[in-house]
Amino acid sequence: MKIYLFLAIMAMSITNHKHAIAQTEQKTTENIFEQVSGSYNEELDAWETNDPKYATHTGYDNVATGEFNFNGEPYASIAKMDKEGNPIGSGLINKKGQIVVKTIYNVVIVGFVNGLCQVTDNNNKYGIVSESGIEIVKPQYDCMGLNDRREMEMDSSMIRVCKNDKEGFINSKGEVVIPIEYNSLKLVGEKLIMFMSEPAKWGFIDYKNNLVLQPEFTHTSIFREGEMVLQKDGGEEYIVYANGKAIKKAD
Repeated sequence: MKIYLFLAIMAMSITNHKHAIAQTEQKTTENIFEQVSGSYNEELDAWETNDPKYATHTGYDNVATGEFNFNGEPYASIAKMDKEGNPIGSGLINKKGQIVVKTIYNVVIVGFVNGLCQVTDNNNKYGIVSESGIEIVKPQYDCMGLNDRREMEMDSSMIRVCKNDKEGFINSKGEVVIPIEYNSLKLVGEKLIMFMSEPAKWGFIDYKNNLVLQPEFTHTSIFREGEMVLQKDGGEEYIVYANGKAIKKAD
């Protein structure tokens, strides 16, 4: 009987501990955003504030005024000001007046792609902030394809980045999935990537960075219904299939 009672107490303790952790996490998530004073003007579709930290100009009676327009979107760009009224950082604000991307960046692309926002620092290095306000990728890359519509439509789980004139791919967690060591990379569908070893020398790798086809092709294309047509030096045409096979077209 004592054993059963002990086990029951332990089970209740574990349950209560998990519940407490869940409540803490929820509270942390809810309170992570800084609240900007003011109100949402539905007619103007803008957040209006007199907070001098975010005011963009001086209104009537020398009252500091800030107006951040959404233009039909759920987020607007917001700038933080120094004491002289000069912008010192950009972020994003929602229609509740919450700063969802902190005003610590140089440039912030308005809006999110699959819950991610592309930002840059004062050195024009690219990083990523999540919709929950977490910096997923510290600004460090020379370029980023998060807002490249073609690449995102091809596969939104792969984000092209570059550093020191080399390209690679990261995932939505910021993890490097294709090493940043290629001259040029192109998503082509069917979970394959074309890479350039030198001009007019393109080959294929898969998402695990395994070599699929040697760089023997003169240009890139994309898969349509599981195949594409490419050329090698000399003009010979090859049909490349999604399974990685390349077969020379009959004359």
